[in-house]
Amino acid sequence: DANWGRILAALGASGADFEHERLEISINGLRLVAAGHATAYDPAAAKQVMQETGIDVAVDLHAGTFQATAWGCDLTHGYIDENTTYFR
Repeated sequence: DANWGRILAALGASGADFEHERLEISINGLRLVAAGHATAYDPAAAKQVMQETGIDVAVDLHAGTFQATAWGCDLTHGYIDENTTYFR
């Protein structure tokens, strides 16, 4: 699910200082939010990019020239089930 609302909520909870009307959010190059508003993206295209092996979430606050990278991992039920076998 290309739930950009969760990304926006995390930004708000982060304490970052930004103007929401300048915000852009893209997932694997598909722009979901521009100028702080949802774009008219194709939900089928969003579903397709979310099924790719790697997911690149890009957030542009338009608040300077800084950037950061965060790495995550597979948190599907299969991955979680595999890693809970340590406790069985």
